Amino acid sequence: TDLMLYSVMLFVQLTKRSNHRAALEKYGVLQLCFEVLDAIHKQMDHRWRVVAELCVVLGQLFCDQEAVAIAERPESKVTTNLLSLLDEALGSGSKAGALSESSSKIVTKVLFTLQKICGGEGVRNEVGDSKILKKLMELLEDKENLSNVELMNNVLHLFALLSVARNCSAKIQQFGWGRLYDALMTSPLALSQDVIRERIQAIQNNIKSFAK
Repeated sequence: TDLMLYSVMLFVQLTKRSNHRAALEKYGVLQLCFEVLDAIHKQMDHRWRVVAELCVVLGQLFCDQEAVAIAERPESKVTTNLLSLLDEALGSGSKAGALSESSSKIVTKVLFTLQKICGGEGVRNEVGDSKILKKLMELLEDKENLSNVELMNNVLHLFALLSVARNCSAKIQQFGWGRLYDALMTSPLALSQDVIRERIQAIQNNIKSFAK
């Protein structure tokens, strides 16, 4: 496990630059990452650090449109496996709440990766049809999570990207966006972070545009 973790951490550094990503792809690194994710996504309890770092690698590989196009294919199972990771990290109870350190790390990194591929209609539909949107809304409702800048930024960024689609916008509204909007806009995080406030307003504007 240590060897796998250190290897994935090395790939995190190597995939930051486009020329390095191109060189790695010649050796099939993207497909390898897909296969590793598929193999270990249900072993989060004792491999969460590997999973978190692997998500960073994938997110950086998805800076290249060719990699995104491959990930959008259903046979890659990338979206399905990422949603499975989110579901487990957010808990199986009736209501998501404050997250543990490991779960917060996983959720943050998975959201980072999902953001890169949710421009495709197929991925957006799969995310919208899952139970993840409701759990993420519950995450926003817990005030303990609002102090986690990276986590909140990634949740809101994903919502902003998804809310451009009518079906996802409707579900975000259905799961309680109306009662959350004012609380989020007046939260210390939104008042101190322009990008957070802008994303909250973008989601609100998208929802309103479909309601007309």
